[in-house]
Amino acid sequence: AYIDNETKMATCYSCLHSNPLINSNGDQCNACSTPFIRCGLSFDVLPLVEFRPSKGITDDQAIDFIKLSSVEKLKKNLVTKTNNQNGVHTLKIDVGETNEDLFEQKMNELFENQQSTETYTMVELDENILRTLSENEIFIIDNRTICKNAPVRFFKKRKKDSSITMCKFCYRFFKLEDFENAFIKAGKCCPLCKNVDESMKTAL
Repeated sequence: AYIDNETKMATCYSCLHSNPLINSNGDQCNACSTPFIRCGLSFDVLPLVEFRPSKGITDDQAIDFIKLSSVEKLKKNLVTKTNNQNGVHTLKIDVGETNEDLFEQKMNELFENQQSTETYTMVELDENILRTLSENEIFIIDNRTICKNAPVRFFKKRKKDSSITMCKFCYRFFKLEDFENAFIKAGKCCPLCKNVDESMKTAL
C-alpha cells in the first residue's frame, strides 16, 4: 500500500496531528516538531504533553501550585448531611465545577496560530492554569538531588482514561498494564533499569 494504515499512524498529543510511520526529521511530529514520548516496552506513543512554568515561576513554586490545587479542590467539595423519610442520615458530596479545560484552551492557542514547524515550542503554563491541574495526571522528573542544576521536567496526561506509570529511578514511561506484567516477570523490579520500587512491589 502507498498509504499508511490510519490505525498504525502515530498521533501527536500536542497538536493532535496524525503522523506517518517514517519521519526523516526524527521521532517527532511532522506538524509541530514535538518529540514523541513512547512507552518503554511497546514503543507506542503515549498521550503525554511536556510543559513548563511561565517565566517568573520557579520549579518549586510550580510543584506547590499543582499539589495545592488538589487540596483546594477537595476543600471546595461541599459535604452536606441530609435526612430521608426513613430517618437515615446520608452524606451528599457536591463536586463543584472545575477549570481543567484551561489547559486544553492553552494547547489550542499554542498551535492555532503556529506557522513554522521547524522549531519545537513547549507550552508554558501560568499560575492560574497550574492551580487547575490534577496531581494524579502530572508526572514530574526531578533530578536535583543528584545534580542541583538539573532542570525539572513536567508532563501532563492528556487522555484521562489512559493508564500510565513512570519508574521513579530511570524516569521511563510505560503503559500501566505492560509495566505490571513486565514488572512481575523481571522479578518485581523495573524491566529496564532493574531497580526495585518497594511501593510497587507490595502493591503487586
